[in-house]
Amino acid sequence: YLNALQTNAHHLLRYVATAVIVNKRRRNMLKELIKVIQQEQYTYKDPVTEFLECLYINYDFEGAQQKLRECED
Repeated sequence: YLNALQTNAHHLLRYVATAVIVNKRRRNMLKELIKVIQQEQYTYKDPVTEFLECLYINYDFEGAQQKLRECED
């Protein structure tokens, strides 16, 4: 699925990220998701992917809280 996301459907990364976070059975895919977000951070950004980027890549907890507020809006 990664190739399809990277070439045609960057916007679907948001929904894949949400599914991995919400679904307990998919949490084992979190490391792979973080790698994908890190690779795609220059081509696609939205509050959900930026939240994960702040939290798991940059370890910026204040930035993650701000992005989480943006997700709620």
